[in-house]
Amino acid sequence: MLIDFKVRNFLSFEKEEVFSLVAGKGRNFNERLYQNGSNKILKFSSLFGANGSGKSNFVKAISFSRDYIIRGNDRATIQKYNKINPNCKESTSSFEYKISIDQKIYTYGFEILLSKNEVVAEWLYLNTSRTDKLVFKHERKNNEFILGEYFRNNDLRNRLNIISDSISSNNGILFLKAVSTYNNLFSEHSEAIILKEVFWWFEINLKVKKPDSIISDYAYFMSEKNMDSILKFFKDFDLSISNYNFFECPKEQIALKLPKEIFEDLVSRIEKDLIEDEENNCVMFGLADDFYIAKIVDEHISFETIQFYHEGTKTPFYMSEESDGTKKIFKLLEILFQEDDDIVYVVDEIDRCLHPLLTFNFISAFLEKAKKTNCQLIVTTHESILLDFNLLRKDEVWFVSKEDGCSALESMGISNIRADKNLMKSYLLGKIAVPNIKNNTYKS
Repeated sequence: MLIDFKVRNFLSFEKEEVFSLVAGKGRNFNERLYQNGSNKILKFSSLFGANGSGKSNFVKAISFSRDYIIRGNDRATIQKYNKINPNCKESTSSFEYKISIDQKIYTYGFEILLSKNEVVAEWLYLNTSRTDKLVFKHERKNNEFILGEYFRNNDLRNRLNIISDSISSNNGILFLKAVSTYNNLFSEHSEAIILKEVFWWFEINLKVKKPDSIISDYAYFMSEKNMDSILKFFKDFDLSISNYNFFECPKEQIALKLPKEIFEDLVSRIEKDLIEDEENNCVMFGLADDFYIAKIVDEHISFETIQFYHEGTKTPFYMSEESDGTKKIFKLLEILFQEDDDIVYVVDEIDRCLHPLLTFNFISAFLEKAKKTNCQLIVTTHESILLDFNLLRKDEVWFVSKEDGCSALESMGISNIRADKNLMKSYLLGKIAVPNIKNNTYKS
């Protein structure tokens, strides 16, 4: 679970901004909160704001920091510091997460000079009700690596120090990423598992979906027990899709979508994955708006793709032939149907290409799911129909605004706006987090 996220000096965010999912004092919809000790954590949050206010930059901050954690970055410079203030080029940027894993709370973050792509500091704490216990802190500028009392085994401490030394000349990789590759370390020392679990949270549990993202998870489509629920969803959301199935797809058809060298590399990597991973009998991947399943059949790769049947016709349609709105729903279905718990989805412009009622009812469906699972959904949106206190809690609504060209976050949960106020009308009339249109005809 994500508890809060802090960002400083990244794109339109100059000063440190804190996004918190700690529930406020509101009593409505408490059944969909997550209890972690004395804290109650929200499972949903929405960010509203004018075009250019910084909503997408908020998502980019999470996406960038996640990618940097799990992959690093070998560029000489990263031009993502705040450019409104000239001093920000030589100032460090920071990203910090407070997360919950198996009821334990951790604070992990790093500081980086983006203009030179130099990691300055990195830290991990185990947070308890009494104190914050240091796990490790890496001050790269002084080449100082500090291990807290959490690690008691001397052999483990020595090996962790050696790993930190091994990346001293590589400013584009974090210690958490470096240590995650030493699998024998975790098998030999149970104390080290904390490092793997935190890294896994970013790699597996945190999922960012941008407007142009392809479908990233297809397993729910392949599960027979999900088929009836998915078809019911299509019917309930008036998508006119009556059935779907998987068909064999000629390799040559897929090859047409990619340059020859890239396609051959793709096939080579798929073969390698299928041969090396004996437990996995297929590889799923997406290209543009279609997705495919690769299997080894008679020692050769066979490809399948999904096709849909619409009501009143027996002609199958590829995913790429569906409308933009339907394709957007397909990209979001994972959120409702995946079975893994404790997944955090961050979706930019969830309402793009969707009718307002589709957006409203999709959020409503997730909130029903949130009563039974510990998944979280964070969205940016312009959709004013969501500003309904019969749907959302006050603390599930955030506003992003700009002052002197820099973005700021504000939670409605700490505002004085009453829950019975016609918030949607105030939003549309330009009173909160909206464009300042000179001749706003909506008001007249």
